[in-house]
Amino acid sequence: AAAAILLWPRLWDAMFDPIMGVLADRTQTRWGRFRPWILWTAVPWAVVMVLAYTTPKGWSMGALIAYAAITNTMLMTLYSMNNMPYSALGGVITADLSARASLNSFRFIAVNVAQFIVGGFTLPLVAKFAVGSDRAHGWQLTMTIWAVLCFVLFMVTFFSTHERIKPVSGPQSSPKQDFSDLLKNTPWRVMALMTLVHFAILSFRGGVLYNSYNHYAD
Repeated sequence: AAAAILLWPRLWDAMFDPIMGVLADRTQTRWGRFRPWILWTAVPWAVVMVLAYTTPKGWSMGALIAYAAITNTMLMTLYSMNNMPYSALGGVITADLSARASLNSFRFIAVNVAQFIVGGFTLPLVAKFAVGSDRAHGWQLTMTIWAVLCFVLFMVTFFSTHERIKPVSGPQSSPKQDFSDLLKNTPWRVMALMTLVHFAILSFRGGVLYNSYNHYAD
């Protein structure tokens, strides 16, 4: 059951990402195409993030499994709705290639710093907020802290960026045509294969590190 709870949201995420890309590309607001999604998903993200790490009391095992599957799927959906437009922001903030490269460099550095902070502080915070042997309470409070921080940072991102590059106006192709063109694009196919291999390696390494530290490094 645990494997299914983790696997299904990932499979759904893989299917939903292209749909989200189509939606973001066709979004038209006074704030642009991509920034609004960061604003719209900020509160739902924070709420669902807490719900996904909350364990309801007195529920049956079947109900808890269903709850975990639903909240994890919602969280991954909101992640796509927020992260894909956020990742595309660099292309509409500036047309200067050097500036875009610099923006992406800062973004990836910040991601690694954030992963280090969250990875380093989550378990100590869970232990601090746990009530006796009840670690569920610790997880809920810890994720509440991270959710509030996420909300604040999403607001900073929305209000501190501007979409300066406007899309070229003209006849708009259908999503079906977009996907057909994409599949015929050889560089994209190569990139897709490389990305699949890259993330597979990261997943394998993550699984091996967990077992190594948990069972051998003591």
